[in-house]
Amino acid sequence: MNRIAVTVAASVGMGTALLLAAGTAAADEAPHSGGAASAAGVSATGIWGTAQLVTGLGGLNSVSKEAQVVSMSCVSPGNCAAGGLFDATRSQQGFLDTEQSGTWGKAAEVPGIRTLAPGGSNLHGVSCSTEVCAAAGTYRVTVNATQGEVWVDSESRGTWAKAEEVPGLAALDTGGGYPEVNAVSCAGGECVAGGDYQFNGSHGAGQGAFLVTLSGETWGNAQRVPGIAVDFSQSASITSVSCMAPGTCTAGGYRWERNNEQGFVVSETDGTWGRAQAVPGMAALDAGGGGQVTTLSCASAGNCVAGGWYRHGGLRGFVVTETGGAWGSAEEVPGLAALNTGKDARVSSVSCSTAGACAGGGYYTLRGGHVMPFVVSWVGGSWGTAIDVPGLPGTNSDPNAGVASVSCAGGTCGVGGEYRDHAFVVTQTNGTWGQASNLPGLKKITVSGGGSGIETVSCATAANCSAAGSNNAPVAGSSTNWAFVTK
Repeated sequence: MNRIAVTVAASVGMGTALLLAAGTAAADEAPHSGGAASAAGVSATGIWGTAQLVTGLGGLNSVSKEAQVVSMSCVSPGNCAAGGLFDATRSQQGFLDTEQSGTWGKAAEVPGIRTLAPGGSNLHGVSCSTEVCAAAGTYRVTVNATQGEVWVDSESRGTWAKAEEVPGLAALDTGGGYPEVNAVSCAGGECVAGGDYQFNGSHGAGQGAFLVTLSGETWGNAQRVPGIAVDFSQSASITSVSCMAPGTCTAGGYRWERNNEQGFVVSETDGTWGRAQAVPGMAALDAGGGGQVTTLSCASAGNCVAGGWYRHGGLRGFVVTETGGAWGSAEEVPGLAALNTGKDARVSSVSCSTAGACAGGGYYTLRGGHVMPFVVSWVGGSWGTAIDVPGLPGTNSDPNAGVASVSCAGGTCGVGGEYRDHAFVVTQTNGTWGQASNLPGLKKITVSGGGSGIETVSCATAANCSAAGSNNAPVAGSSTNWAFVTK
């Protein structure tokens, strides 16, 4: 399984299981429902807790004993929500788990998903604010269905609602395709999810980008992204969303028009989405080759960073910064060209805790195809030089290596990923990177010689980050792919 996630909310396959922070609270208890911070959240490594297998998956995972965590969101130390996938009878289904006051509950199937999706489902993203959580994914009505749908769910007052089809999306998705949801973000009492759908164009089916908003406990109707033409010659998608307050969000993605793929950004102000705009400077970078925004993070309204890839003699990683509501010009990640001798690189995740306190990461390739993770920091008002993740040894032969997730809080950033088929974490504080290490406790729950990988990281404070991923764990007498979290 390729564990290099495009965004924290990106869709991944069922190849391995994810580890989450463990606990015993009920599965429907909310991570934002209060309680004291977990002292276990701060480990000997500074901010990382101890890895443990997700509780309750044994009862769900009755087929192949494979599961994974896909996405996690923490609003305070010891109060998080996570979601992932497990193999059910004849299909794959999504699960949700919550941590309250440092204790993880039992994983539970997404409420209502089996009725909605007897053909199987994916969970693509989870996000929480202090008031609400939201989750989103895709599903099939039958196992062999050629057309899918998108589901959303929300949690308030400690209980997850039943999953539902995105309201209004069927009216947009007239092309008989397979709509996707790629990102979800919550702030205050609102959440926004985004993705793509297919529509009937003048000469066939085109692909459009959509956004949908949760206000209180009600999902509104999906809407087309303003400024993205509804035309057969174009395809578009939302790949990342970051919300700072109710009615104030920014999203990024890509659109393909007339054989030219370009990244775009679009902002919401006072509850109204503006028109999508091409990322400034990308056309000059890619020389017509195309590119995508794959990740985006905002510290405050009008102060965001985005990253992704573009084509120019191969694939290269770029970053672009918004300051005071104005986007600057996209630039290749400084120093990445010198590392990327194999001509295949991209930025997979970026995060900001405050304006100017940001970090990013991804992967690049060496001649011969070896894949290597890199990290980069925003330093003194500009992006610093990309570097190899400190502490990782030598050249890597694992094609799945890379940074999967970055999360920043209070001047500290936590980073997780995979290298040589093993999970790693590394932290950055005030622009200085530490040494990569294993998660505490991960070796104890992983079969000797077995693989592991981190998919998602969420930092609630500068002193407390959580990670989740997958590993080869001895469960039910055999070595299987399982899910883990940290506590």
